[in-house]
Amino acid sequence: MDRIVWRASLAALVLAAATGTALRGMLHLGWPLPFELENVRHAHSHLMYFAWVTPALVLLIYRRLGLDPPTRILAVLLVLGFASYVPFLLTGYAFAQMGSMRLPISISISTSALIAWYFAVAHYRRARRTSPNAFGRPFFDAAFALLVLASLGAWGLGIIQAIDPPNPVWFQTSLHLFLDGFAMGWLMLGVLGLA
Repeated sequence: MDRIVWRASLAALVLAAATGTALRGMLHLGWPLPFELENVRHAHSHLMYFAWVTPALVLLIYRRLGLDPPTRILAVLLVLGFASYVPFLLTGYAFAQMGSMRLPISISISTSALIAWYFAVAHYRRARRTSPNAFGRPFFDAAFALLVLASLGAWGLGIIQAIDPPNPVWFQTSLHLFLDGFAMGWLMLGVLGLA
């Protein structure tokens, strides 16, 4: 399973890097691509968070602690990460028209990925007790806690968008709780625990 996770994570990185290049080409060079700039950004970032960073970091943490990784959870994270790419690229957070129905495909996939994060956290909480190697565990404990905190920011974004308050501070607060909790919490503390 390790090899599959590494290859899939590398593929996600390559696709996200190509998408990021296209994003910058659209933004700075005026490349005429058939996608909205914001949708390209969402496809890029969700692929990075869902299919590159999270599965690879979970695998590294488990291996550092001498534990067997949660293979089913890793598979779900990878599938959801890649599954989020095309809907975000085509529609962003907008509902997709499917025949006579309008469906929140990208939102549904993102929500499923957040739920998969909770399964990863729960699995880690159980598995960490049996770890033969405690090196880095305080960092990993904090990283997984901040992954949960970051997810609360994502849930908050949905709620804020639904109620549409007049003050944008609530949206920005939820956005930064998610982005900063993920990057500076989950990712940074996870990597520090590996060092």
